[in-house]
Amino acid sequence: MQPVVTVLALAIAATPVRAASPQHLVSPDTTPGDTIAAADTTPPRPAPPLRVTVTRGPEPLRDVAGAVTVVDVPARESGGRRVSLRDALEGVPGVFVADRHNFALGDRIVLRGAGARAQFGVRGIQVLADGIPLTLPDGQAELGPLDLGSAGRIEVLRGPASSLYGNAAGGVLRVESGPFPRAPLSPSVRVTAGADGFRQEELEGGGSDGSVSWLFHGTHLRTDGYRQYAAAELWRANLVARDALAGGAELRAVLDLFQLPLAQNPGSLDHAAATSDPRSTRTLQVAQGTGKRSGQLQGGLSLATPLGARSTLRASVWALGRSVWNPIPARVIRLGRSAGGVRGLVSSRLGPLRWTAGLDAGLQVDDRREFQNLGVGNGDQAREGARLLDQAERVLQVGPFVRIEARPGAQVGLSAGLRFDDYRFSVRDRFLADGNNSGVRWMRHLSPSAGVTWNPLSWLGGWARLGTSFETPTTSELSNRADGRGGFDPTLGPQSTVEGEVGARGTLSDGRLAWELTAFDARVSGALVPSEGAGGEVYYRNAGRLSRRGLELRLVAHPVPRATMEAAYSLQDHRYLAFATPSGDFAGDREPGVPGQRAYLSASADLPAGVRLEARATWVDAYYVDDANTARTNAYRVVGLRADANEVPGGWSVHPFLGVDNLFDERYAGSVVPNGFGGRYYEPAPGRSVYLGLELGG
Repeated sequence: MQPVVTVLALAIAATPVRAASPQHLVSPDTTPGDTIAAADTTPPRPAPPLRVTVTRGPEPLRDVAGAVTVVDVPARESGGRRVSLRDALEGVPGVFVADRHNFALGDRIVLRGAGARAQFGVRGIQVLADGIPLTLPDGQAELGPLDLGSAGRIEVLRGPASSLYGNAAGGVLRVESGPFPRAPLSPSVRVTAGADGFRQEELEGGGSDGSVSWLFHGTHLRTDGYRQYAAAELWRANLVARDALAGGAELRAVLDLFQLPLAQNPGSLDHAAATSDPRSTRTLQVAQGTGKRSGQLQGGLSLATPLGARSTLRASVWALGRSVWNPIPARVIRLGRSAGGVRGLVSSRLGPLRWTAGLDAGLQVDDRREFQNLGVGNGDQAREGARLLDQAERVLQVGPFVRIEARPGAQVGLSAGLRFDDYRFSVRDRFLADGNNSGVRWMRHLSPSAGVTWNPLSWLGGWARLGTSFETPTTSELSNRADGRGGFDPTLGPQSTVEGEVGARGTLSDGRLAWELTAFDARVSGALVPSEGAGGEVYYRNAGRLSRRGLELRLVAHPVPRATMEAAYSLQDHRYLAFATPSGDFAGDREPGVPGQRAYLSASADLPAGVRLEARATWVDAYYVDDANTARTNAYRVVGLRADANEVPGGWSVHPFLGVDNLFDERYAGSVVPNGFGGRYYEPAPGRSVYLGLELGG
């Protein structure tokens, strides 16, 4: 696959091009939706530099010392299901989104190795939606409330960013809603149906009235699932409103509601079952009623306002409430969670210097109870038996930070950052059957960073960066103790990462070809490594040292007018440097759950009469699934096709679409459970599946 990507790059670079598609992000230095040329005979117009906010302040991408990719979500998802982040992020190198097709667990997102340990939700990656964190103080993120239907763009910062965001910042995903409609009212409805009983209805509305703009998106999804015992139903509602205040200030309000009344969990399979009967599930999963029911309400307010001519204040406050009922084979988990926090910073310019100082503070309170799972009763629902755990958990986090940027010359930029995070994990044991396991754990970390950018030519810019990150164990990971006791595991501590990175990016042919090449080398100390118990519990230990190295390439081009090609390639070598356990010494083994190579290629064309065609192909190399490197997945190639059209008769838009996923019916593991018990590592992905839909808008 490597030669294929190289040949593609040379072919694109040698192709004479004259115009760019208006529907796609064509360059790291253009904004989503910019048109480079209005027609074939119009001279190219340079687009304004793309500005990103993932670095906690809007700045031109060319001045960022780090690998940042901006994804135009509406362009990528116009004819898609809009269910998994995989579809939106598969063109970003260094990011591997494993779609479990299991709504009880969600997508498994791995960014340069960060997040590889996650058994559910997201770990090691900071996720923000409209400036409000989805990552909680303890480092875990739940993506259920995130709706691709309302997303306008996603900024992906690859690599450590704890000097800006603190805990779990091995990478950053920043999602922004929009665009806000300009009309007073702009409603639309979208219906999608597909294989395995997939049905999704979406209602969207938005508008602008003077200084106020708003956007609403609601989703109802129901599926029987590809595998047996994998049915799910969910509801989402997202509301974003903004008010352009006097003096250039902006106030934004966000409200997200998420309900998961049904999510069956078919679990993972061993190699024999995954190969011979990928739709199957273990009888035990059904007998014990494994799955999840959950609900969450989250909201926040954010303010951005100038402070004089050279300074800016950005502040936000957020809060959430969440409830979870989660039967696993050995026990039933009940969790009530509330969390909230404040985030604020002031940035100012003083000659060639720009400085930023801020403070993040958060509080998370968990009410955790666990019971013996007696199996399903007459209502096909897991029954709760004897109480096994009852405790109140609290995480208090405070993180001040400072960042300084300097431009000693027109072509050179320097930056440095420093953050100190103080975490207090406390637990109050209310069970007491095995003694009082109440206690307090303090976890503190100092996170520096430094970077330099150099932009000698209009088509070439480079950077070098030294970054750090750290990840505390989450409350769920601390409370899952192999000895069966309550409280927090006293042996489990945080992991830390130091990473060096160099990269180059630029545009050619008046912005019609954008490219980026990045290399990184990281060292991880105390890596958090999972292992699964017989009853479905997942326990963690700290490995000694881990090496993560990689190379990332991304190309975006317009070889002919109104056509777009994208290519991405990731080469990663992640290995244990020191990791000895009672079951063996794994030094030199590859980190499980992380593909060594991944390649992506897509081509799309905007045809007359509003018709758009797209083809996507992804190749993932075989990768190991256990610490001992005795088992691995098969390499796989997945191809998808999409077609959609957009007509506007009488002021209403009619947008039919059709798609085929896994065109060649490839059998592969969509995700894995690293170190799964009994060799049950594999979560099979669906074969060939077709979906179609219709969107009507006013």
